[in-house]
Amino acid sequence: MWRVITMAFVCVAAFGSTTYGQNKKYITVKNDHSVDRIILSLKGSSGKYYINPSHTPHPIGLYGDARNDHCVPVHEVEHRENDKHVEIAFKEIHESGMGGKLSKLLFGGSSSEDAYDYYNLYLSHLQPFVLNLNYAVGEAHVDLSGLSVEKLNIQTGNASVYVDYQRGNPNKIFMDTLNVKVDMGDLSINRLDLSKARQVFADIGFGNLSLNFSEQVTTRSNINAKLAAGSLEVVLPSADTPVVVRIHNSPLCRVNLSSEFTQIRDNVFANRPDAEFAENALSFDIDVGMGSIKFAHR
Repeated sequence: MWRVITMAFVCVAAFGSTTYGQNKKYITVKNDHSVDRIILSLKGSSGKYYINPSHTPHPIGLYGDARNDHCVPVHEVEHRENDKHVEIAFKEIHESGMGGKLSKLLFGGSSSEDAYDYYNLYLSHLQPFVLNLNYAVGEAHVDLSGLSVEKLNIQTGNASVYVDYQRGNPNKIFMDTLNVKVDMGDLSINRLDLSKARQVFADIGFGNLSLNFSEQVTTRSNINAKLAAGSLEVVLPSADTPVVVRIHNSPLCRVNLSSEFTQIRDNVFANRPDAEFAENALSFDIDVGMGSIKFAHR
C-alpha cells in the first residue's frame, strides 16, 4: 500500500491576471492497469462544479478557474487491494470562510456568476467508478453519460445539484445502488433510467428531489424514499411503464398521483393491474412525514 497526498496552493497574486474562463490543470490521476476500479470521493465547497465524461487515457483530470481564489483542491490517492481510492476536497482559504462567501452571494458584493470559482472534473469512460459526491453549497452539474459507474452516492447540503445522461448514452454497466441525501438543497436527476440503477435510496430532509425518467424502462428498479419535510417529484416516461407506489404517509403530507393510478389495497397504488409483478416495473416505497409527493408524466 502506498499513499500520495498533494495540495495545490494557489496564491492571490498568481490569479490576479486570470482571464475569464481560463482553466488551470490541478490534478491528473494517471492510468494504472493493476487497478480494477476507482473509488472517487469528492467534497465540494462554495464553488461551481462540473463533472463530464472524457475519452482520455487518464481516469481523472481536474481543471479550474479560481478567479476569486476562494478555495483550492486537495487530493489524496491510496491503493487498497485492487482499488484506487481518490479523495478530492475543496478547502476554503479566505479568512471569511464559507459564511463570508454565502453572505456575498445572498446580499451582494459581486454578481452571482463572478462570485463562483469554477472547477471541471473529467472522468474516463475506460475505467469503472464508485462515486461519492458531497456538495455543501454552490452548484454542481454532473454528466455521467457513457461512464461505468458501479455505485453512486450524492449528498447535498444547501447546494443545487443537477445530474444528467445524454439521450442514447447510458451507464455502460448496471449500477448496483444509487444513494442520495438531500438536506436543504435541490437535487435533480434527469434520465434516471439511463443510470441502469437496480436500487435507489433517497433521504430527503427539507430539500427537493426530482427524478425524471425519459424512456421505457427495460429492467425492474426499486426506489425507496424517506421524506421529512421536503418534496419528491417523479416524472414518468409514459403510461405504458408499469409503476407501483407504496406510501406510508401521515395526515400532514400531500400526495398527488396522476389520474391513471388506482388504489389496489391500503396505501398501494398502481397504474396497471400487472404493475406489481412486471419485470420492467418501477417500484416505489415512500415514507413521508410532512413532505409532498407528486407523480406526473412528461
